[in-house]
Amino acid sequence: MTLKDSGKIKLVKLDEQILTVYFTCNNNLFKGKYSIHNLVNFYNELLVEVKNAGKPKSPHPDHWSQPYYNTLSPAKATEYFAYLRSLGFVAKKDTSHNIIEFYKPDQSKN
Repeated sequence: MTLKDSGKIKLVKLDEQILTVYFTCNNNLFKGKYSIHNLVNFYNELLVEVKNAGKPKSPHPDHWSQPYYNTLSPAKATEYFAYLRSLGFVAKKDTSHNIIEFYKPDQSKN
């Protein structure tokens, strides 16, 4: 640890929950790479892990899947759409305004 690294710790807010997630998380950004430098550099990613800690994983895939969508009830399809939107996906619709797929805006198929 350098003096420069020790000064960086003042840049972030730490509490017991954040440190617990940092040292127990299976995220490859943190696991086995415990240092002030690493903690500060990946602080925002760590906060996302803290926010999601204890939440059940979604039963839906983290991408658009037409075959999966075809198996869903209308209520479950609505949940799937909300989940994809929460991940930053945008719905692509046909001329009748029916959703035909979801895509990430930076991966547009225009």
